[in-house]
Amino acid sequence: SVDLQTDQDIFVQVIKEPFASKGPRVTTELAIPGRLLVLVPGTNYVGISKKIWDKYERRRLKKIIISLKEKGFGIIIRTVAESKSEDTIRNDYKMLMKHWFKMDQKSKKAQAPALVYQDLETASSIIRDLLTPDIEKIIIDSKKLFRKLQSYLDDVSPNLSAHLEHYKIKAPLFESMGIEDEIAKLLRPKVWLKSGAYLIIEKTEAMVVVDVNSGRFIGKDLHEINSYKINIEAAREVARQLRLRDLSGLIVIDFIDMQKGENRRNVYYELRKELKKDRAKVAVSPISDFGLLEMTRQRIRLSILETMSEDCPTCKGSG
Repeated sequence: SVDLQTDQDIFVQVIKEPFASKGPRVTTELAIPGRLLVLVPGTNYVGISKKIWDKYERRRLKKIIISLKEKGFGIIIRTVAESKSEDTIRNDYKMLMKHWFKMDQKSKKAQAPALVYQDLETASSIIRDLLTPDIEKIIIDSKKLFRKLQSYLDDVSPNLSAHLEHYKIKAPLFESMGIEDEIAKLLRPKVWLKSGAYLIIEKTEAMVVVDVNSGRFIGKDLHEINSYKINIEAAREVARQLRLRDLSGLIVIDFIDMQKGENRRNVYYELRKELKKDRAKVAVSPISDFGLLEMTRQRIRLSILETMSEDCPTCKGSG
């Protein structure tokens, strides 16, 4: 908690966008993200991403940070810092400290309320947060943006610059890559699975409901086996759709009924495994005897439906 006085100026950081009737959420616990590290002013702790498993690597990274870190600043070591050299980590740390110094100087001259720091624009922040060596290429159709991102990577991760590719074909990039069609699919409630089964995804005021349907009569004798196969496939696709559609809050998944507890547990474990790919925080409950699974997903931004559409003026629904 912060002991505030009348007319006191304080640093706050927006951590959640305004939504519906709710205003933006802010915090006094600042966090300035870099490519490899996150700077946390006003603390002294060193945190390491849980996704870095190797104990020797964790020890090495912590030792590097402790040797660099100034008093009064905490550091969180991001997953992409794994296996990076001390010089590379030092450069990221210096860049973050430079950002903080500029913020501090600007705040002393500015009259509150004033913007003293703004995160990277969307394209650069995607490169910073998501580009890893296992991504083959990032294709960019703007020459100006291509050069800007190339310059950014040359500064923070020169070895990844080769992953950028400038798109020069006349046909629109989204059209030639089929991305327009994929976006259109994300705005529809029905999602087809390869098996012929499908999902119905509906967002209400209170929750997101996902219904798993077999798509056809699967036969009484093979019901358990086929239900299990469809539910496993559905679990993988649900995890993917939650990320693509940016769905958040309470989510209830109605799987096809399975009699065997072992099958219900396996579907639950499969969903949890797929959700590990999600950068948002999730909490998942086991599947009930009625085939229902409840989970929550952290709201990071508006869903794609909220971003790209508006309520029908006639029916106040999706039209």
